[in-house]
Amino acid sequence: MRELVDELVLSRFGGRVVGNASLEGGAVGRVFVVEREGEGPSKVCVKLVEDRPDPAFANETAGDRVYGSRPGNHDDARRLLAAVVPLPGLHATGVTADISGVRWRYWVMEQLQGSARLDTGGSARDAELLYGLVGETLARIHQVERDWPGWIALPHTMRWQWAPALFEALRDAISRAGDNGVLPASLRAQLLDVAEQHQARWVDPARFALSHPDGLQGIFEHDGAQWRIRGIVDIEDHFFLDPRFALTGIELQARLAGVELPSAFRAGYTSIRPWPPGLDDARPVYQMLFLCTWSRVVRASHLAELALELGRGEPAR
Repeated sequence: MRELVDELVLSRFGGRVVGNASLEGGAVGRVFVVEREGEGPSKVCVKLVEDRPDPAFANETAGDRVYGSRPGNHDDARRLLAAVVPLPGLHATGVTADISGVRWRYWVMEQLQGSARLDTGGSARDAELLYGLVGETLARIHQVERDWPGWIALPHTMRWQWAPALFEALRDAISRAGDNGVLPASLRAQLLDVAEQHQARWVDPARFALSHPDGLQGIFEHDGAQWRIRGIVDIEDHFFLDPRFALTGIELQARLAGVELPSAFRAGYTSIRPWPPGLDDARPVYQMLFLCTWSRVVRASHLAELALELGRGEPAR
């Protein structure tokens, strides 16, 4: 894989590759930082996603509609995001194949200085300043709205209803976690029962916001005077969804890290746009979806147990 990445960089810039490191990636793509000598940037970032045809909108599963990935969404998402937040420069994109014949969609991009980690390791004041910027940045993205959910290219004439897809995706995430042996049957049954209770009283948002479902996917850097957002990443995974989805994801990340989400996050968000109504009711549903999905990906049954705790509204232990 590194050889393929080197070839992509050399074909774009020439020169000589002197280093190639794989970054920790998500569930779909692989990301590399390549160091080079010669004219042009000394470092670039290369992202690879296996090139498979995007399904027709009408044939998407509920899970892919609510919490999926669609590489073909990249160009539309880049266009909308670029109007409101910084993005890494794009040097080259296309489709290539590795030596085994597997096809990969690739993006050769500017390597952003900074980190995606939000644990500053500094003072409480430092954390407040960073999370205030995180809230502001997410709110700027959420200001891009429309009346229906889904991928950016999805036409209004093919709109679908959020709540039925959301709860079908949640039930599927619970069932799939149980199918691979992560969940005991009794826990799976309890989770399905709690999901049904939440569906009975669910209220959709009035409008759907551009967002990544996991929250803010950004690179931040402290320039010696203040925190700055250097750019948004995972561009292709931004689509129109319930803004409460992303907000509860950020809250859950803080909880799993064992830290309290600074109040500056909400203050930063509400300095740009109102806090979404109904978030307290939506929180357990989205956090159950996050945890059941990731309990399967990383095979961690304790995440599903936490999902039941949160779904029932039980206090942290």
